[in-house]
Amino acid sequence: MTKWFIAALFVFITIGWASTARIEAAPACAPTPGIAAAEDVAFGDCLFHSRTAFGQDPTGPFASCASCHYGENFRDRASHFNILKNSKGKTAQVLRNTPTLFNTADTAPYAWDGRNATIQAQSQEAIVNPLEMGGTGATTEQLDALAAFVKTIQPPESAYDRYINGDPTALTEDALKGLDLFLGKATCSTCHTPPLFTNNKIRKNQNNVTFSGKTDLGAGFVGTGPNLYFNVPQLRGLILTGPYMHNGALGTLGQVVRFYNQSLSPGLTPEEIGQLVEFLRSL
Repeated sequence: MTKWFIAALFVFITIGWASTARIEAAPACAPTPGIAAAEDVAFGDCLFHSRTAFGQDPTGPFASCASCHYGENFRDRASHFNILKNSKGKTAQVLRNTPTLFNTADTAPYAWDGRNATIQAQSQEAIVNPLEMGGTGATTEQLDALAAFVKTIQPPESAYDRYINGDPTALTEDALKGLDLFLGKATCSTCHTPPLFTNNKIRKNQNNVTFSGKTDLGAGFVGTGPNLYFNVPQLRGLILTGPYMHNGALGTLGQVVRFYNQSLSPGLTPEEIGQLVEFLRSL
């Protein structure tokens, strides 16, 4: 074994040990004295970013909530495989897109198939899932604090925000035409109802579902609805939440609009597709 290899190995081990030590040395998350867990945003913020609070492997790729959610520039991690288990004891491995946490307080049910009614239930599931955080579980107090923090996550102010708050110049001409299409010809608002642009329901992902593959039955597998039905996502901050669809199959808003123009057949022209995309980018 050469001297340079031994030296390199020593450096690698030292850096790895130091990195692990820094993770283990991170301060433990503690409740804020005098504040109920359901209101303890600071405690929840710490738990959200902690890689050790729930007995998880701190070196894992999804060790903390923040490993997937609400990262740099408000963006979330893309799709990854997950294991689901239904009430009949059957399991399925599915590819699921990391959902945004924007406006979570008002967008129940949770998960792409709507299987969880509360933020706490959704959080606990992710914490113990071996393909996600892989922890041993969270206490009721920890889950309530996590929910308190998650409820504070909001998208940055958008052009649409400024428009509805009284600035008539906030939206471009094309975006205004796109808004008219969204509420009318394109039929988007049938499911994506303002102000958060969701109806909080489980709905069919339309006719052209070949990109879904043959293994993800959505709500049909977990019993929250028929096969190939999925949770209608909220659209605020949409430009920050790509890729799109339950499995992240569509990378751009243009692809999403063209997909629904084909499956719903509203007959949008190429110019109208561009206008609708311009509006979606303003949200």
